[in-house]
Amino acid sequence: MTCGVVFAESGYRTSIFAEESGPRITSAAAGAIWFPYDAEPANAVIAWSLETFDILRELSDMPGSGVSMLELRSFARTGELEIPPWASSLGARRLAPALLPVCFTSGYTLLVPLTDTTIYLDYLAARFRRAGGEIQVGVHLVRLDEVNRDCSLLINCTGVGARTLVPDPEVEPHRGQVAIVPRIPQTHAVVCDDPPLTYAIPRTNDCVFGGTNELSADPDPDPATTSGSASACVLFGVSGFVCAPINCATAVVSFITTATAAPALPSPGVVLTPSWPSRQRSVKARKSVAEEAILLSS
Repeated sequence: MTCGVVFAESGYRTSIFAEESGPRITSAAAGAIWFPYDAEPANAVIAWSLETFDILRELSDMPGSGVSMLELRSFARTGELEIPPWASSLGARRLAPALLPVCFTSGYTLLVPLTDTTIYLDYLAARFRRAGGEIQVGVHLVRLDEVNRDCSLLINCTGVGARTLVPDPEVEPHRGQVAIVPRIPQTHAVVCDDPPLTYAIPRTNDCVFGGTNELSADPDPDPATTSGSASACVLFGVSGFVCAPINCATAVVSFITTATAAPALPSPGVVLTPSWPSRQRSVKARKSVAEEAILLSS
């Protein structure tokens, strides 16, 4: 959706083809707090992430965007947690011992963007349509050459779907399961990357408990995983949690660990596999050779 907004607002006639929308897509289930995590190549990902940070920080000043700035506390279960250079550049500081939950040995804190996807996705869709964009849902493509070749530019945003669509066998699905619980009086997000992966992210109307990072494409919730995530967050020191009925949400997300080039399409089609964020100045530079863009979304 973000790529669509950038292209549409840059003057392209832009269409998004998607197989699904609503609560079954990855973004709808995401905790969506800004944090460089489990993606390669690391140097490039950090550079992209820092640019995304600046864009989201700007959006946090825009009412109705669903983006806000939130304190994130990152913890370690053993030893001293090193503050990454990218976090230091954003003002991260070490947590005092009095602020460490009993099950952790060290940690640091920094202010990061949070995108509440229950608000942000609708914001992006509205912005895209205002720019003249068109969204077509229920479109299933088996091969890239099934796309209408009248378009000048094709942007592949299919995530794990690119494994078969391109095809690119180096794309692998990573499954994340989260529990959505009623809103709690928690003023900061908490995360621990040590096994088991654990995080709690307060949002406007609820809180996201997690999580998992499994090599799997199974989208069905596992009740045992839900229970484990909730229990871990209680041990985490999350305040105000009450054992109430919760809704489970799962997301199948993909991480490309090794970059591979998509096969070239015959003229006039051009395939781009964009990195987040799409840089508007790069888009404008290409506009002389592309007037219509089609985005593919899983």
